[in-house]
Amino acid sequence: AWFPLEVEIAAEEGIDGMSNHHIENGENGVMENGNSASYAVPPEATGAARREETSAAAEKGSVKAAKQRSNDILLEYMTSLDVDEAIRRVAEELADEPNLPAWHAHALFVKKAVSVALDHRDCDREAVSKLLWHLGDAKASKLEGGPVVQHASFKLGFASLVSAAHDLRIDHPLEGLHAISLFLARAVVDELLVPMDLVEYVEALEHGELDSPSARSAASCSLEVVRCAKRLLSARHAAERLYRCWGAAAGRTFAEIKLAVTSLIDEYVQSGDADEARRCLRELDVPFCHHELTKQMLRAVVEARGDDKAKSLVRLLRALVESNEVSSSQFARGLHRFVLALDDLALDVPWAKGELKEFLIRERAWFPLEVEIAAEEGIDGMSNHHIENGENGVMENGNSASYAVPPEATGAARREETSAAAEKGSVKAAKQRSNDILLEYMTSLDVDEAIRRVAEELADEPNLPAWHAHALFVKKAVSVALDHRDCDREAVSKLLWHLGDAKASKLEGGPVVQHASFKLGFASLVSAAHDLRIDHPLEGLHAISLFLARAVVDELLVPMDLVEYVEALEHGELDSPSARSAASCSLEVVRCAKRLLSARHAAERLYRCWGAAAGRTFAEIKLAVTSLIDEYVQSGDADEARRCLRELDVPFCHHELTKQMLRAVVEARGDDKAKSLVRLLRALVESNEVSSSQFARGLHRFVLALDDLALDVPWAKGELKEFLIRERAWFPLEV
Repeated sequence: AWFPLEVEIAAEEGIDGMSNHHIENGENGVMENGNSASYAVPPEATGAARREETSAAAEKGSVKAAKQRSNDILLEYMTSLDVDEAIRRVAEELADEPNLPAWHAHALFVKKAVSVALDHRDCDREAVSKLLWHLGDAKASKLEGGPVVQHASFKLGFASLVSAAHDLRIDHPLEGLHAISLFLARAVVDELLVPMDLVEYVEALEHGELDSPSARSAASCSLEVVRCAKRLLSARHAAERLYRCWGAAAGRTFAEIKLAVTSLIDEYVQSGDADEARRCLRELDVPFCHHELTKQMLRAVVEARGDDKAKSLVRLLRALVESNEVSSSQFARGLHRFVLALDDLALDVPWAKGELKEFLIRERAWFPLEVEIAAEEGIDGMSNHHIENGENGVMENGNSASYAVPPEATGAARREETSAAAEKGSVKAAKQRSNDILLEYMTSLDVDEAIRRVAEELADEPNLPAWHAHALFVKKAVSVALDHRDCDREAVSKLLWHLGDAKASKLEGGPVVQHASFKLGFASLVSAAHDLRIDHPLEGLHAISLFLARAVVDELLVPMDLVEYVEALEHGELDSPSARSAASCSLEVVRCAKRLLSARHAAERLYRCWGAAAGRTFAEIKLAVTSLIDEYVQSGDADEARRCLRELDVPFCHHELTKQMLRAVVEARGDDKAKSLVRLLRALVESNEVSSSQFARGLHRFVLALDDLALDVPWAKGELKEFLIRERAWFPLEV
């Protein structure tokens, strides 16, 4: 009677999906003592039926054990990244279960590997992709007798994963389905699956028996995953794109790759062994980060200023480009990035622009054709004024750390240079402090301590006003968050809101960070979108747009700020193709943020833009919901339970509350505990504290899990049917 209208459909499914046979087993197939762990069989059951139930229970135990072992293997592997040890454990430990064939255990491992990877960063997803490839490749596994995991196990494991796409989307609402599609397409490229497997998945889903709306919804979700994977595979240069689908880092962080490139260049400068340098580059195996190698080598050439070191580096760079070990597109991108960073470099190396211009004129004969544009930009973008300063504004001893000024320079010019150098040092110190504050906050999640440190430590620099330091912090916070998981991004969003809200910051004198600092910080972030996309190719721009839109919803920015960003980008001086490309990238970010803000229920969507967990993992939310129900059962205090639910503040996970309460009702089998839980559930639905859509989803998830529950609670289906018939009067229509 109190069910919301929309819950009627799910209720009908729950009732109609249970046959009398199941209900009889549910009513009579349990011991009189009510022990759900022991399986009492009706007197008329045959010996074969008894053996079948015993076998099913044993197999269920083996499946559970295999899943736990798979989880342990994956957690150890993602900590150590020791592929050989992981392969050994899969080969040995997943073949020990007597009631579970090895191919089945391996299929469970495949599904578990991808499911676990969805909770981690892109570099961890790349590590999982590599492990699966090693398991499916006979040579890579280094074990005799063929691959450890056969094609049949991969096919079954990915089929199971595709079937579970609907549930996985609940835990990963932002990019879950696309990530599964990427794993599926990557498996085809790695030859773990064959393209025909995807065709068979589609046929099975399209021609399956889909009698209920929920089954059709789940099948639609699974079909979307497979079709997306097929589109990815049919795209131009699909293999190359999918090999770097988790970013150019290929399992390493970008900082680690930069460090490895620096080490390679240093070793080459010391030894002069070009063959060894080329071998190290092949071993590094990051062809999509060769733009970083180009950038660092150009910097070293410019700093060396025409000596033997510079000539040696130019010879190596030329050899790499002409042999296509560094592709022309990577060389062009590296040169473009170096030109963009030239103004900053000129503060430390005053002759940088002159040296680069000479290099471009002297060496352009061997440049690939597409690099001509970048070379022209590099030459045309340097004025004679800068070149003169570059040629004459350095001490005779070549020390770039000290700034010699031409004799004709005035005292004002000297003071200006000194001031600029001091400000640069202050900016660098503020960035380092911001990084330290953020790393500590993302470990402890102590908002008050982070606010105190921002207020105190970022106001200490004498040559940098506090508002400027705060703007640097805002940009740094979002940049760091892009390297972390969604729950960490949510934590950063909350910290920024606390810093910009006078009441939330708990400090006197208004908010810690003023609107002007947020505006400048996000403007700087938007301007850097082109570079950030290189480090985060999969979702970088969309994530920045989400942060930008979330800042408007949190009232850190005002909508007019986005309008001003667009006007500044559209009417700026964009003389070169590279500047136009960067501006186009920044405009895409701002326009995407405006679209997000103009969508229906924008505020509600953006408050959960990093997933329904709102800063918590789904496992933590499930544990909190379980605790809430247990406390209510013990105390019977409905008001306290409702207060705890409001405090938990996860309205988009109320389907989990519904599912757990229904399970408790079914297990209690009509006693006072069950009646008390039904009263609370009815009150929550009628007051709309649990929305009808969340109630419907929770009921739907419980019905889907009913077959597994019936193994432990044989009366589950009968109890649920009675509950639905007895209580349906208050169900919403859609239920």
